[in-house]
Amino acid sequence: MKLLLENWRKYLAEGEGMKTPEDLPDDVYIGMKREADAVKFYYSNSDGEEIDPYAELQGMIIINPAGGELARGQTEGPCDGAWVILEAGASKGWGPLLYDVAIEWATENGGQGLTPDRTSVSKWALAVWDFYLKNRSGVNDVNNSQLDNLDNELTTHTKQDNCNQTAAVKAGGDEWQNSSLSKRYTKAPDTLRMLRDAGRLIEK
Repeated sequence: MKLLLENWRKYLAEGEGMKTPEDLPDDVYIGMKREADAVKFYYSNSDGEEIDPYAELQGMIIINPAGGELARGQTEGPCDGAWVILEAGASKGWGPLLYDVAIEWATENGGQGLTPDRTSVSKWALAVWDFYLKNRSGVNDVNNSQLDNLDNELTTHTKQDNCNQTAAVKAGGDEWQNSSLSKRYTKAPDTLRMLRDAGRLIEK
């Protein structure tokens, strides 16, 4: 279940800048743990263990569908090779940093980036993806690419970009292709580089 909480709304409504690696408290790191085709991102201590108060409300799991079935029994489609968010939670303004890290990592590991949960996205999560699409699109920040639906409606010459668009249809109806949820997102590893150079990223 997704937990984009009240502080996300405040962040978006007031235009507060996202947290950067320099804002991390001295004893807080970002942990990353990969198990099979799933990767978890979370705030951790120096040993890579989840910590309070961050652990309960902040974390993200992404998964590579590879055209197969996820743990929830859902076939997402190839999704152009993008990783897919399976679970996400954020609070206290720290969510955007995890999102950027996940997008960058998914771009590094496969090259096709990250796409939102394909079936169910909270209204606060939708606002976050809308922010990426409308305010952070560009060569020097977050790039987006359109995905097709499982009926191959947009790009009939290929099925590689076919992806479950249930969440996008819920958000945009017949104009689902205009929804921020219908796309995949890529980003250069600027945040990852900063974290690695500072010794603040623990990769397992």
